[in-house]
Amino acid sequence: MLEWLRQYEQYEFSFDDIQRVYSENSLIQILDQTTSRKYLWHIALPKSGSTWLTRVLSTLYAKNHWEIGALLPYYGRRNQEVDPRCFLATGPIDANVFFVQQHCVYSEYTQFLIERSRTQCILQVRNIFDALVSAFDHLRKALNEQTVEQSLLPRGANEWEDAVLMDYVIDMEAPWYIRFLEGWLNSPLIESGRLLLVRYEALLADPERVVADVLDFSETQGSLTQIKDALGQASKENTRLNQGVAGRGVKVLNSTQLLKINRMIAYCNIPKKYDAILRPAT
Repeated sequence: MLEWLRQYEQYEFSFDDIQRVYSENSLIQILDQTTSRKYLWHIALPKSGSTWLTRVLSTLYAKNHWEIGALLPYYGRRNQEVDPRCFLATGPIDANVFFVQQHCVYSEYTQFLIERSRTQCILQVRNIFDALVSAFDHLRKALNEQTVEQSLLPRGANEWEDAVLMDYVIDMEAPWYIRFLEGWLNSPLIESGRLLLVRYEALLADPERVVADVLDFSETQGSLTQIKDALGQASKENTRLNQGVAGRGVKVLNSTQLLKINRMIAYCNIPKKYDAILRPAT
């Protein structure tokens, strides 16, 4: 199988050949045989600073000759799920691969792929109240600046008052955010050591330390000078950052909105040790 793939440029593919490559059995054979490959996958709650951290890590892993890939071929409003084909499509057979961030919900099949491919994961999270306020900031900015996200909002949203837009974010986004957290924070991957938890608040407080911890987790070299340079480079790029402040949720959300979010959280079985993510930060 692997030798056939190495020589693929010499062949005209038949329909049967393509079916063979895209089959689940072929994927498993390749994942089982490419043991020299290392995969690192950045998974993130929306509005948790993930675009910024992705830029930093991509710079550092590229310097270590890693391939920089994505596990999703299209974006837009599509729910983000793993596309198993992307394990095969990025880099040569012995390449290490850093998959850029995805807002992907946990599932048993996703865990199966992670374990079978020996993928290590970075899970980036943020206090959910602050994340929702940041989502509100992002959409309000979209309405004011005529950006592409405006087309995702209901007609007439540009005439809403801020309180209505915040209610919309809570009603439409909070359930997804909570399911995302519930799935990953209950995942056996955390206890198995395959998943490193990165908190937005820690990233704000000490980005150099957090980035160094990620590099250590993946057994990748990176000096303090290289980390500082990557952080400086990322700060000059558009990373969709809003205010970048912890603790805004309790200041911006009214009592009714806080009660609604807390009621949604109460439906879920998220471990108590993660209360800092699920309670308004002060």
